[in-house]
Amino acid sequence: MLSLIIDSMKVFWRIFDSQYWSDQQMFKLDSPDNENFWIGGIPALLDTGTIQYYIQAADSSGRIEKSPLAGWHSFVAIPTSACLTWTIGDVDNNEDLNVIDLLLLTDIVSSSVLGLCPESISDINSDGEISIVDIELLVNIIMNQ
Repeated sequence: MLSLIIDSMKVFWRIFDSQYWSDQQMFKLDSPDNENFWIGGIPALLDTGTIQYYIQAADSSGRIEKSPLAGWHSFVAIPTSACLTWTIGDVDNNEDLNVIDLLLLTDIVSSSVLGLCPESISDINSDGEISIVDIELLVNIIMNQ
C-alpha cells in the first residue's frame, strides 16, 4: 500500500504575478470523523492582493500530485488590521521592547524568518528593508529606555 510522504504535503502561494512561490507545510488534523483531513495556511497580507496557490503531495512511489492539476487557484485577499496595534520593534508583541525583540529581529535579518506582523514592525527606520541597521536602531531604543 502506498502512503503519503508527510513532509511533502504543502501549500504553495504567491502574490499575483510574483516570480517566486512561498510554501508552507500542511498538517494532518486528528479527526475521528475524517482520517484524511489536512490543514495549511497562507499568511495574511498587509495590503489587498490576489493570491495564487496550489497544493502538492507525494507518495512513497515517488508520484507527485497537485491541486489543481495545472495552474493554480486564486482569490482576492483583503488586508488585515491585526498588526496596527503592534509597537515598532516589539517583535514578540509583549508590549515591552527588550533583548528578546532584539534576538527575534536578528533571526529575521539573518534567516529571513518572517511573519506578517513581525515583518511589518521590524523595519525600524522605515526604509523598506529589514537589515542590520534596524538591529542597531533597536539596540539604541532598548538602551535608551
